[in-house]
Amino acid sequence: MSNNTASASVQSGIITAGSDRLRLSHVAKRSVHGVSYFIGGLAILIVLWWIGIYLVTLNPSASQFADFGPIPTFRIIPILWEAGKIQSAVLASGYRLGAGLLI
Repeated sequence: MSNNTASASVQSGIITAGSDRLRLSHVAKRSVHGVSYFIGGLAILIVLWWIGIYLVTLNPSASQFADFGPIPTFRIIPILWEAGKIQSAVLASGYRLGAGLLI
């Protein structure tokens, strides 16, 4: 047997050939799949959100809900962030969640 680890090696009757590279590519492949499933699921939720708001606002008496759609929401996020409203809401929600978990 040779001490060359770049080729195949035999340890305890198991032949491994570049198993570190195989494990790394397997991890990378699983990470890409996980991220793609996350982005795909998020896109589906946004489309469902948009369709739901569209269907609700078809009724003229419910037209005020048009501001709850994804596009108006994504437009207002930077304004709310700069005003500090998102941070204060997250802080208040975190406080209530923590207090509830301690009870």
